[in-house]
Amino acid sequence: MVWKIRKGLQLKIEPARIGRYAVYFYENDLDVHFSEEETLLFAQLDPVDSLRTRAEYEHARVRQYIETLRARPADADTLRLLSDLVETHIRFEERELFPYIEAKVGEEKLLELAKHAAPRERDASEAWSDPFWA
Repeated sequence: MVWKIRKGLQLKIEPARIGRYAVYFYENDLDVHFSEEETLLFAQLDPVDSLRTRAEYEHARVRQYIETLRARPADADTLRLLSDLVETHIRFEERELFPYIEAKVGEEKLLELAKHAAPRERDASEAWSDPFWA
């Protein structure tokens, strides 16, 4: 999603088109992904753990951007801010949060938790009918 938003902005695609895609992708991929992270992974940490609260805060901020995009046509600044936030959040999870959770709960517990995650069969973008990034 981040790459596609940025590519659309680079190509000077109408921000409203890009915004519709961002909402679609959130509804068909990120929403379930965030919910699973929150209920399966973040729940393994103390509710006041600073890494958990940061991750939950960033999820809430992404949801706020999506609500903004649902409420009115997107503008380039909102799309840039959303893509920057999602990229920063992904890097935080990869470099800090997930290694921290793995150290806290162990590999065996993570494998057990993974059994409860919904299978991801395809990229939600494949069903999108307006590939503005191409």
